[in-house]
Amino acid sequence: MEERKFPPVSLTHITANNYIDIVCLCVSPEQEKYVGATAEGMVEAMFHPNYRMLGVFDVCAQRVVGFILYEVMSDTRHPYNSMRLHRFLIDCKYQKRGFGEAALEKLLDVARKYICNSVELRTHNENADAIRLYEKVGFVMSAVGMDKLHGVRKI
Repeated sequence: MEERKFPPVSLTHITANNYIDIVCLCVSPEQEKYVGATAEGMVEAMFHPNYRMLGVFDVCAQRVVGFILYEVMSDTRHPYNSMRLHRFLIDCKYQKRGFGEAALEKLLDVARKYICNSVELRTHNENADAIRLYEKVGFVMSAVGMDKLHGVRKI
């Protein structure tokens, strides 16, 4: 089997030096109904102490191309460590170039550092591009309600 080639990306903390680049990320008009603005995610993270934000950084071009908002869950309700991906987007100018897959693979590495057993997410069942991406990276999708899918990637 041929090894997949990804563009070199790093996941970076959001700081005073890069937050404007993160806020300016956008998706295509068709995707706006599925993905909230990055600024909304940044505000959410301020009020949820377990939420963490990362920028997806294109190492070659030296620019931010995406945003990740996640939470590591480990408490009495979640007897195992699990990461929940709340928001994930790659700017529309950089989609379909491998950045999404590369960023998710890097996020799996982050989950391993937290000793997580899985990464979970939810998406709209009409968000075909996202579903294809998640399945390509190994998420198993299942229906939740009328319009949502729940994805789990075991680690």
